[in-house]
Amino acid sequence: SHNLLSDIGPLASLPALQELNVNHNRITDLSPAFRCEALEVMLASSNCVSSVTGVELNSLHQLSLFANHIADLDALILGLSSLPNLRSLDVGGNPCMDEPSRRYG
Repeated sequence: SHNLLSDIGPLASLPALQELNVNHNRITDLSPAFRCEALEVMLASSNCVSSVTGVELNSLHQLSLFANHIADLDALILGLSSLPNLRSLDVGGNPCMDEPSRRYG
């Protein structure tokens, strides 16, 4: 984390990667990490991610996307529906969560 990364393309060649922490960078596209089939934990808060379309990680159980640029709540929910073992999710601080009725307290 905190590396000013904008491209995580090389991660696509690490299918056995289990934990990824890319918090506090400049990443817009997480799709290379979606090819890491063994990924269990993905921490990608404080980046520039606007979508998780295409994520299909059966082992992923923790996902943090806090403070990104995700504006479409319906698309987010659809993307997350393909994560059967997801147990922990943080999407606070995204535009899709700005509406008071969408916050939990």
